Amino acid sequence: MNVYLHRLKNKCRIIKLNKSKYFLVPIKAVGNKWSEHPFIIIDEIMNGKDYCIVGKAAANYWKLIEQIPFEFEVYNVKKQGIVEIFHVRLNFKKRRKKNIPTGITANMQNHQFVISSKEESRKWI
Repeated sequence: MNVYLHRLKNKCRIIKLNKSKYFLVPIKAVGNKWSEHPFIIIDEIMNGKDYCIVGKAAANYWKLIEQIPFEFEVYNVKKQGIVEIFHVRLNFKKRRKKNIPTGITANMQNHQFVISSKEESRKWI
């Protein structure tokens, strides 16, 4: 199975999200010009727990600012660093669990993700 996964990765047909999850790129995506919404990708990378989307991405989601975010900031417990997936820059910042803001579970395209509340997002304006 590892041989097949390696071959698909070389052809850019799959993208490794975390240790156990891969994202299959559709055949219709010519030249990797297709992507899922970044909030869904973040939720899949973090396995749906111990994270919160903050910053300008959250402020844009709540329509507090009109600027489209350049990168998506994510406070979490385990991961840190900058990752670029599907031409989207994800900035993971490691925080203690008590320092991660309490998030609100929201839906997008029948997929849940955790984002900071509207009041918490006001400080990013």
